[in-house]
Amino acid sequence: MKVKEHYDNHLADFYSWMVGDFDQKRTDFQNFLENNGIYPSDTKVAIDLGAGHGIQSVALKKLGFSVIAIDFNDQLLNELKSNPNGQSIKAVKTDIRNINNYSELKPELIICCGDTITHLENKSDIKKLIENCANILNEKGKLILSYRDYTIELNDQQRFIPVKSDRDRILTCILDYEPEKVKVTDLLYEKIGNEWKHKVSSYKKVRISPNEIDEIIENSGLKITFNESIDRMQTMIAEKKNGSKRKIKHGLFITMKYFENINNLNEYFNIDSKHSLIDIRKYSDIMPLIPMKTEPVIFGFYKISFVKNFNGFMQLGKTKFNGTNGILYFVEPGQKYSCTSTEPWDGYQILVHPDIYKNTLRGKMLTLWS
Repeated sequence: MKVKEHYDNHLADFYSWMVGDFDQKRTDFQNFLENNGIYPSDTKVAIDLGAGHGIQSVALKKLGFSVIAIDFNDQLLNELKSNPNGQSIKAVKTDIRNINNYSELKPELIICCGDTITHLENKSDIKKLIENCANILNEKGKLILSYRDYTIELNDQQRFIPVKSDRDRILTCILDYEPEKVKVTDLLYEKIGNEWKHKVSSYKKVRISPNEIDEIIENSGLKITFNESIDRMQTMIAEKKNGSKRKIKHGLFITMKYFENINNLNEYFNIDSKHSLIDIRKYSDIMPLIPMKTEPVIFGFYKISFVKNFNGFMQLGKTKFNGTNGILYFVEPGQKYSCTSTEPWDGYQILVHPDIYKNTLRGKMLTLWS
């Protein structure tokens, strides 16, 4: 069954129940936007792709955006229209791949959340959608994506995922993996009167890795400023590049940059890579190659550093602090990091890419548990 048919004939009937508390979900997303400094500033236009019944759309509206909510399902859009907080949101029934139709609005924000992008037909569609979003965003406009990584297969009983249940409904999701897609079967048992009846429907999602998404985004003229897993969804914020880049000056500065993997970082500073997933160094061996002042950067891997003689300023995320007697610090993927030091460091650095454990049995169990 096609994705739209699955929603029209099956999932839309219980989608709101499956998602849960609308107000709490809306609050959570609004807090996410505020914590990342996302407010209306220029055109104030925000487009919500795959808006569903409007959790993200209402959050955007409450922050002051002029919101266009796009979805292909009438039932979910009607729920949004009937929501008192959704009255002034423009709900449009169309395919999200028609995003170019809204280029004249010069949106400053486009969001595509809740695993919507994996509902597209293939990786080429995902690539084209991201490219088109990047093209129509205004200067310094932002794109927010959230999606699931289906590239790591769940085996045997792990494929049967209990989604939600109450006294009248039991929803189970079953995953069957193909080379390029995963077949998703939604099995619903519903109590009608004194009888339990079941409804079942299947559709397919695209299997695409976070690294592939990252590459598409970077090649589309966007820079990634946030990249973390939230509630089992890989969540990203990317900002449109303004076309001008600051250069390294006298070995003192590096620009705001996202280093997807360890090799990217080492290549940037002309350091020989020893291993793509883990890298251990003495600072005395690499300090001549890296700057002593670093403007905010983001890593796609973990960084653990022990510096015996740290004397300077550092910022991790939103936390700022000074140090004079050495420091031990930890940077996680997607966290902003910057520092200024008065002298070359003496100590050790360990870089660890998350893929080092994702393909192990323990890693798969951690991913499933998280």
